[in-house]
Amino acid sequence: MVQLPELLDENSVGYKDGYHTICDIGEERIRRAGEKIKAKLVEQQEKAGMLDENIVDPESMDIGFKVLKLDRSNIREWNADFDNLEITLDNYADVFVEGRSELDVVYEIMLKNGLELIYPVNIFQVDSKNVYDIAYGNLFICLDNHIDCNIARAIIRKRDEYGIETSTVVLKDTGFNGHDSEKLNCFELLKDAGYPEDNLLTI
Repeated sequence: MVQLPELLDENSVGYKDGYHTICDIGEERIRRAGEKIKAKLVEQQEKAGMLDENIVDPESMDIGFKVLKLDRSNIREWNADFDNLEITLDNYADVFVEGRSELDVVYEIMLKNGLELIYPVNIFQVDSKNVYDIAYGNLFICLDNHIDCNIARAIIRKRDEYGIETSTVVLKDTGFNGHDSEKLNCFELLKDAGYPEDNLLTI
């Protein structure tokens, strides 16, 4: 669903009930629809009896949803001040816009890689660092600091678990902390495991 964040009239019933935009009402309708589906399932199963082999736990049903807001890019636009280049470079040590979360950046990378936002986003950890596993191994992202070869090895293992030949890997460029040799080693490990160079990106 796509909806402009249209404000409700302050005198409307919806506003008085605590909903300030059309989006707020839309979210509540989806929540209620999900609960209604669960209630209907419970009712059907009570009629069918406990011995029915098609019994489904209503609490195991996924009736959740994501709410995403359109905004400017999470990645800072490069504006070089050649008169103060050293200061400019220091200011761009972190390329992400201040106040944005890792997940904000992950969703932007998904869109730029042509993946729909309905795909599952899972996280696994390697040495306390987050690696995002998107669309069952089609895209791996690590935006942490101190990226090393353990991250690359874990991504290869996870890809192999899915039984797919290749995928795309996006790593935070400054996450290598200026260690170009570590970055090169990670990329070589991934390439040796069958990743085409075009599928290995830094941001």
